[in-house]
Amino acid sequence: MELITNEMKEVSFSRTVKEVRFGAWVLDPKLQTIYDGEVKRELEPLLFKILCYLIINNQQIITRHDLIEDVWCQNYVDDNAINRAMSELRKVLKSNQQRGLVVKTHYRKGYSFFLSAEVIYFDNQTEVINTLTPSKEEPDNTQSFSTSNRIKLPLIGSVCLAALVSIFLIYKPVLPTEPDTEAVSSFESNYEEHVLSWVDGEYANVFSSPDAKKVAFSFTPNGLSNSNLVIKDLDSGIERKLAVSEKSISPIGWDEDSSRLFYRVDGADEVCEIWSADADLESGGDKLFDCKDRIYRGSGVGEGHFIYSKYNYRQRDQLSVVTYRTLDTGNEFQLTSPNLNSYGDRFLLYEPSIRRVFFERRQHDIKELYMTDLDGSDKTKIFSASSSFWELKYVKSTNSLVWFDNRTNLIYTYSIDGNKLSSIAQLPLDTVTYLGHSFISESKMVATTFPHEQSIYTVSLDDKSLTPLINEKYIDIKAVRAGDDVYFFRVQGEEVVVMYAEKSQGGYRYSELAGGINQDILYDYNNKLLILKADRSIKVFNEANELIDEIIEQGVISDVNVLKNGDIGYIVVGEGGVGSHSYVYSVRSRKKSLLPIKNNVWFDTGDGNRLFYLTSDDRLKLIDIETREEYLDIDFPSRVSKHLIVKSEAHIYYANGNIIYRLVDGEWTVFMQLEGGIKVINMSYSPQHKQLVLGTLKRKNNQLVLLDINAEP
Repeated sequence: MELITNEMKEVSFSRTVKEVRFGAWVLDPKLQTIYDGEVKRELEPLLFKILCYLIINNQQIITRHDLIEDVWCQNYVDDNAINRAMSELRKVLKSNQQRGLVVKTHYRKGYSFFLSAEVIYFDNQTEVINTLTPSKEEPDNTQSFSTSNRIKLPLIGSVCLAALVSIFLIYKPVLPTEPDTEAVSSFESNYEEHVLSWVDGEYANVFSSPDAKKVAFSFTPNGLSNSNLVIKDLDSGIERKLAVSEKSISPIGWDEDSSRLFYRVDGADEVCEIWSADADLESGGDKLFDCKDRIYRGSGVGEGHFIYSKYNYRQRDQLSVVTYRTLDTGNEFQLTSPNLNSYGDRFLLYEPSIRRVFFERRQHDIKELYMTDLDGSDKTKIFSASSSFWELKYVKSTNSLVWFDNRTNLIYTYSIDGNKLSSIAQLPLDTVTYLGHSFISESKMVATTFPHEQSIYTVSLDDKSLTPLINEKYIDIKAVRAGDDVYFFRVQGEEVVVMYAEKSQGGYRYSELAGGINQDILYDYNNKLLILKADRSIKVFNEANELIDEIIEQGVISDVNVLKNGDIGYIVVGEGGVGSHSYVYSVRSRKKSLLPIKNNVWFDTGDGNRLFYLTSDDRLKLIDIETREEYLDIDFPSRVSKHLIVKSEAHIYYANGNIIYRLVDGEWTVFMQLEGGIKVINMSYSPQHKQLVLGTLKRKNNQLVLLDINAEP
């Protein structure tokens, strides 16, 4: 009997292995079947190869390159094919008996087998294959892992494949700051959903009180535009409401002892005020201060102090910093100091029992969870992830943090004492999507169902007509037109996949082009090239949807644009978010050149040697890149997002909420205001059709619900 060792030497089980057991499954390598006591399934050859490959190499993370080279045995395999195969394998390995995770996804790295496998030989000997335990030296970067110790699948067909045996499978992105030395406990969780309010309208901005007795939320009645503030007693069900004529009210957090609620009042002409009131809303509220920029989350600290995220840090609209404010004097000081090339720091939680402040640092390619004291002097980065940390719950009994990723329906538990993830619970992915949420306890969460429809529209630059382009039941967020066809992004769990809509009689035929976590999509109309941006790469596809070029950078690519001559312009932020550089890449010569501008967040070419660019402090400029003569330097009438700026042949457009602006003779004018609750979240330009292509949100009624997690099915 040959043993699988840590050196990963090649092993053959074809004559000695009877079966392999993992979780609820028993794998028969000869028949290529799995059986859980109730269900017997025959594995397709490709899925059998992948499963065996993961099991036999259980001590390593298997990259996509490894799968292409050793399983597909080809030079190139479309990412979409790998995504489909891994998705099908996960489906095959799920049953009523096997509900837990089996294959694990390592963010930006690859896959590994998650369970322990028991190998049964025909001579009745048994061997246990342990799950992957990353070493402390495991690199945290995007480079491929060395394949020198990896088992190579022989190219002699399925006879040799029967020799490969073992286990493992889980699908969760786990990114601890320090690699764990023990496997994370991962499991699927049942839950019950209870509706907390039946009135038609939009529920948002949910905040449970620290003592878990009340929940505050904003509610916009059906047909109205302004929101009310509601506090609901979770034991009695009694609701108390606060409304102000022609103004919207939104909760932003509680005092540390649950005695008072902080809320924001928004009115016409960008009026923004911060107030507080007793939890029963009977004694009236007290105005605390005016807010130039909206405050979304804060917490009362002791007597007369308030912690919140303050925007417009260093005169940058989108950059935020965690701020400590003394309410009676208005004095403030910063608890954090984000770098200027990030999106700043967002306050999450103040926990009085340990006197710690938790906040999220939003980098271009990652979100980082930090902990600090009330002086801001003792900062510790405790976790990193691809998704945002929208809300934290501190569990005193275990000194742990709990948070919910609403993109993947995962609930993470992080041990502060152990400095690692302690568990990951998977809620069903085929249920209603939740947006706002707030934990009452480890096993109870108040949430709002998703309150928006997401669709793709076009706007004609000639007559301003608004026309649906892609209007499906899915979450579709950005599109580009390619003649009569359309490429667009669709959100599927944690992935943002590229969909191809081919024009046909009576509509479109849809197909998935590329999976993964894509971030931006563009189309070169002159050369008929599709361009996709990820964190550190830009991929170029031809008219047959074949990959023909790829730009790879060491830093994070923060923005990309197709220039009028067919070149690709893009911006790279340095490691650690420090400094940025702008490049122009020629697809024809496959060479790049550095532009003489720095620390900008968007650019496009003008006439001659002129260049439009958006500075990091949100000013739009036009310069001659040779003479450095400046022709334009203007601010925006409202907050600007770099991804909502596009240039047509004659004008520059940018969108904010439901308003689209156009630059005319150096001045911003309102081009169009969208009606019916539609807001713009993404925008591109189609020169062939003379249209703006809009990714939009539209309000719809939703529900306020209580999730009782781990409830019996």
